[in-house]
Amino acid sequence: MAIVTLSGQIGANAREIGRFVAERLAIDYVDQEILIDAARELGVPLESIVSHDERTETVSERLAHMVTNFLERSAAAGAADPMLGGAGGLDMVLSQTYAEAAAGMDDVSDDDYVQTLANLIQDVAEHDNVVLIGRGSQVVLREHPNATHVLIV
Repeated sequence: MAIVTLSGQIGANAREIGRFVAERLAIDYVDQEILIDAARELGVPLESIVSHDERTETVSERLAHMVTNFLERSAAAGAADPMLGGAGGLDMVLSQTYAEAAAGMDDVSDDDYVQTLANLIQDVAEHDNVVLIGRGSQVVLREHPNATHVLIV
Protein backbone atom coordinates (compact mmCIF):
# COMPACT_ATOMS: atom_id res chain seq x y z
CA MET A 1 0.00 0.00 0.00
CA ALA A 2 1.71 3.14 -1.23
CA ILE A 3 0.75 6.74 -1.75
CA VAL A 4 3.40 8.89 -3.37
CA THR A 5 2.87 12.62 -3.74
CA LEU A 6 5.20 14.13 -6.27
CA SER A 7 5.82 17.79 -6.91
CA GLY A 8 8.57 19.56 -8.72
CA GLN A 9 9.95 22.74 -10.09
CA ILE A 10 9.35 23.71 -13.71
CA GLY A 11 11.66 21.69 -15.92
CA ALA A 12 12.27 18.97 -13.31
CA ASN A 13 10.23 16.40 -15.30
CA ALA A 14 8.00 15.51 -12.33
CA ARG A 15 5.26 14.15 -14.59
CA GLU A 16 7.61 11.85 -16.48
CA ILE A 17 9.21 10.65 -13.25
CA GLY A 18 5.76 10.14 -11.72
CA ARG A 19 4.64 8.00 -14.66
CA PHE A 20 7.85 5.97 -14.39
CA VAL A 21 7.41 5.44 -10.62
CA ALA A 22 3.76 4.43 -11.04
CA GLU A 23 4.69 1.98 -13.78
CA ARG A 24 7.56 0.46 -11.77
CA LEU A 25 5.39 0.10 -8.66
CA ALA A 26 2.39 -1.07 -10.75
CA ILE A 27 0.11 1.52 -9.13
CA ASP A 28 -2.23 4.21 -10.45
CA TYR A 29 -1.02 7.58 -11.71
CA VAL A 30 -3.22 10.64 -11.08
CA ASP A 31 -2.37 14.02 -12.54
CA GLN A 32 -4.69 16.33 -14.45
CA GLU A 33 -7.60 13.88 -14.30
CA ILE A 34 -8.35 15.26 -10.87
CA LEU A 35 -9.17 18.63 -12.48
CA ILE A 36 -11.87 16.98 -14.59
CA ASP A 37 -13.36 15.46 -11.45
CA ALA A 38 -13.24 18.84 -9.69
CA ALA A 39 -15.05 20.55 -12.58
CA ARG A 40 -17.69 17.83 -12.58
CA GLU A 41 -18.08 18.06 -8.78
CA LEU A 42 -18.46 21.86 -8.88
CA GLY A 43 -20.66 21.83 -11.97
CA VAL A 44 -18.47 24.28 -13.87
CA PRO A 45 -16.58 24.14 -17.18
CA LEU A 46 -13.10 22.66 -17.03
CA GLU A 47 -11.67 26.07 -18.03
CA SER A 48 -12.90 27.52 -14.72
CA ILE A 49 -10.91 24.90 -12.82
CA VAL A 50 -7.81 25.16 -15.00
CA SER A 51 -7.70 28.91 -14.33
CA HIS A 52 -7.20 28.12 -10.63
CA ASP A 53 -4.65 25.38 -11.18
CA GLU A 54 -1.14 26.46 -10.20
CA ARG A 55 -1.55 30.11 -11.16
CA THR A 56 1.64 31.72 -12.32
CA GLU A 57 0.25 34.86 -13.92
CA THR A 58 1.46 38.25 -12.81
CA VAL A 59 -1.02 40.89 -11.69
CA SER A 60 -0.70 42.56 -15.12
CA GLU A 61 -1.45 39.29 -16.92
CA ARG A 62 -4.47 38.61 -14.70
CA LEU A 63 -5.78 42.15 -15.28
CA ALA A 64 -5.34 41.78 -19.04
CA HIS A 65 -7.11 38.41 -18.91
CA MET A 66 -9.97 39.94 -16.89
CA VAL A 67 -10.44 42.82 -19.36
CA THR A 68 -10.33 40.39 -22.31
CA ASN A 69 -12.97 38.18 -20.68
CA PHE A 70 -15.13 41.20 -19.96
CA LEU A 71 -14.92 42.45 -23.54
CA GLU A 72 -15.71 38.99 -24.92
CA ARG A 73 -18.74 38.67 -22.62
CA SER A 74 -19.94 42.14 -23.57
CA ALA A 75 -19.72 41.31 -27.28
CA ALA A 76 -21.41 37.94 -26.83
CA ALA A 77 -24.24 39.45 -24.78
CA GLY A 78 -24.84 42.19 -27.33
CA ALA A 79 -24.06 44.88 -24.74
CA ALA A 80 -23.24 48.44 -25.67
CA ASP A 81 -19.87 48.96 -27.34
CA PRO A 82 -17.43 48.87 -24.41
CA MET A 83 -15.08 51.31 -26.10
CA LEU A 84 -17.84 53.91 -26.36
CA GLY A 85 -19.09 53.59 -22.78
CA GLY A 86 -22.67 53.10 -21.81
CA ALA A 87 -24.16 50.26 -19.81
CA GLY A 88 -21.62 47.52 -19.38
CA GLY A 89 -18.89 49.56 -21.04
CA LEU A 90 -15.22 50.05 -20.35
CA ASP A 91 -16.03 52.84 -17.90
CA MET A 92 -17.67 50.20 -15.69
CA VAL A 93 -14.52 48.07 -15.73
CA LEU A 94 -12.31 51.03 -14.92
CA SER A 95 -14.56 52.15 -12.04
CA GLN A 96 -14.11 48.84 -10.23
CA THR A 97 -11.16 47.91 -8.07
CA TYR A 98 -9.04 45.05 -9.38
CA ALA A 99 -10.37 42.77 -6.62
CA GLU A 100 -14.01 43.55 -7.49
CA ALA A 101 -13.48 42.90 -11.18
CA ALA A 102 -11.40 39.75 -10.64
CA ALA A 103 -14.02 38.35 -8.27
CA GLY A 104 -16.56 38.31 -11.08
CA MET A 105 -14.40 36.57 -13.69
CA ASP A 106 -14.27 33.04 -12.27
CA ASP A 107 -17.19 30.66 -12.08
CA VAL A 108 -15.82 29.11 -8.88
CA SER A 109 -14.28 30.67 -5.78
CA ASP A 110 -10.76 29.89 -4.62
CA ASP A 111 -12.17 28.41 -1.39
CA ASP A 112 -14.54 26.07 -3.25
CA TYR A 113 -11.73 25.05 -5.61
CA VAL A 114 -9.31 24.26 -2.79
CA GLN A 115 -11.90 22.41 -0.69
CA THR A 116 -13.10 20.32 -3.64
CA LEU A 117 -9.55 19.47 -4.69
CA ALA A 118 -8.63 18.50 -1.11
CA ASN A 119 -11.69 16.23 -0.87
CA LEU A 120 -10.86 14.55 -4.18
CA ILE A 121 -7.22 14.02 -3.18
CA GLN A 122 -8.33 12.45 0.11
CA ASP A 123 -10.79 10.20 -1.75
CA VAL A 124 -8.04 9.02 -4.13
CA ALA A 125 -5.70 8.38 -1.18
CA GLU A 126 -8.30 6.17 0.52
CA HIS A 127 -7.81 3.63 -2.26
CA ASP A 128 -4.02 3.58 -1.75
CA ASN A 129 -1.56 2.51 -4.43
CA VAL A 130 -1.35 5.81 -6.27
CA VAL A 131 1.14 8.42 -7.44
CA LEU A 132 -0.39 11.90 -7.14
CA ILE A 133 1.18 14.76 -9.07
CA GLY A 134 1.16 18.20 -7.45
CA ARG A 135 -1.96 20.22 -6.67
CA GLY A 136 -0.99 20.50 -3.01
CA SER A 137 -1.40 16.76 -2.44
CA GLN A 138 1.63 16.76 -0.15
CA VAL A 139 -0.12 19.28 2.11
CA VAL A 140 -3.54 17.61 1.98
CA LEU A 141 -1.99 14.23 2.83
CA ARG A 142 0.71 15.46 5.23
CA GLU A 143 -0.76 13.37 8.09
CA HIS A 144 -1.52 10.27 6.02
CA PRO A 145 0.45 7.32 7.41
CA ASN A 146 1.04 5.64 4.02
CA ALA A 147 2.08 8.74 2.11
CA THR A 148 5.60 9.47 0.93
CA HIS A 149 6.18 13.02 -0.29
CA VAL A 150 8.78 13.73 -2.96
CA LEU A 151 9.96 17.10 -4.30
CA ILE A 152 11.89 16.99 -7.54
CA VAL A 153 14.32 19.84 -8.13
